[in-house]
Amino acid sequence: MIGIDLSASAVKTLELSGTADAPQIEQSAIVALKEGAMVDNALVDFDAVVGALRRALDMHGKGKERLAFALPDSVVMMKSVVLAAMQSEREFEELVMMEAARFVPFSLDEVALDWQVLGPGHIEDTVETFIVAARRDRVDELVALADAVDAQPAVVDVASLAWQRAMFRNAEKERSNRIEAHCNLGANLLEVLIFHRGKRIFDRTQPVGGRQLEHELMRRSGKTAQEVEQMMRQRSWPIDLLSQVVTPFCDTLAQEIARALQYFFATQSSDHIDGVVLGGGLAALPMLPDAVRQRVAVPVEVADPWKGFHLHPRLRDRLQPVDAPRMIIATGLALRRFES
Repeated sequence: MIGIDLSASAVKTLELSGTADAPQIEQSAIVALKEGAMVDNALVDFDAVVGALRRALDMHGKGKERLAFALPDSVVMMKSVVLAAMQSEREFEELVMMEAARFVPFSLDEVALDWQVLGPGHIEDTVETFIVAARRDRVDELVALADAVDAQPAVVDVASLAWQRAMFRNAEKERSNRIEAHCNLGANLLEVLIFHRGKRIFDRTQPVGGRQLEHELMRRSGKTAQEVEQMMRQRSWPIDLLSQVVTPFCDTLAQEIARALQYFFATQSSDHIDGVVLGGGLAALPMLPDAVRQRVAVPVEVADPWKGFHLHPRLRDRLQPVDAPRMIIATGLALRRFES
């Protein structure tokens, strides 16, 4: 199974082998997307995305593959409910459908629906059940994308759940009592996810100017987009670009993260967080952790979803630690192979 992360800037793929306790990164690819192919997590230029996905899968070099996609949280409806524990699977399904009809603002004929029993409820003879629903046309779009590259659409997940799977893998004890803000810093969007004891309790998405940063770096340096990308991966920044472009951008981005956290404090029962985790492509900016730390006054770390993973020897010259933060969702999706 290959995890597929479709973002505004690139198609990112990751394939794992080994075991759930000792995963190995078997293959990975990052193929740039032309600007406008994906807008606000929506597929706009189908052919451009198909072309990029096909080039990425060619690097995996096998036959017909099983793909795991993720829908953005903005198009997914999720709810945890406590339902009566029924002896009959059909009766329980009817209970789930009745509960879904209460919070899904569409006809159930128009949605793709799934659920999972999490465990016993707080009342005797009940179970806590997690229900997920999305418009069927958004799911069909991903199925069509897989068909276009002659692959099997094996999984359609949710972006925040894939992120959670990658970041909280084998870390339950470490993060058991923590309230953490996880920031997905994409080319056009900043998504802030707040987790408490490994469960998401808040999310907020707002625009950021990652593309504008790229354009400004290209204009000032005279480099191509690919050269700017390489400059970021190698962290080989000219001093003038750092001081005049990157540092001011990091200050602005840190301010946006702080504002999202203030909104969390104003609307939720908690008045603090224990740390901030930075992920996504912009997490590689060298000044960003310090800028965020100054704004929020809590520990800040750059995400490492590959902690404890092995790397196939052929990838050692191609994959670098700086790539890990932008591969969190792809990693969470690739981990689904150990659940099936």
